[in-house]
Amino acid sequence: MYLDHKARRTFGTEGTFGAKPKWAKEEDFGWQMWEEVSEGSPISPVCQSPEELARWLADNGASAGGNSTATYEQWLAMIAQGGAPSLIVSRSQDGAVSVRSGVEAAIEGPES
Repeated sequence: MYLDHKARRTFGTEGTFGAKPKWAKEEDFGWQMWEEVSEGSPISPVCQSPEELARWLADNGASAGGNSTATYEQWLAMIAQGGAPSLIVSRSQDGAVSVRSGVEAAIEGPES
């Protein structure tokens, strides 16, 4: 499965991003969301906790795949699992097809 969004522990303070220097301590790290459809690039600033990152993503309408956004709870669930695919396509027993973002499915499950 290819993940479109990945939550990464990354070096930096709020609003910055970069590689870990040799002198960095654990408290120098934060949380940042990356899209990985292209070469991979950050879509958020570095935040101090998963909760702060989820709040920033929800409050700023960050893309959860395609034109969809996600709620704070959906982002937080996705961060907890580490990543999500772009889309989840499923077919119910009655033949109905649903398309949802992987971030949305993180909290509801792939077959909801």
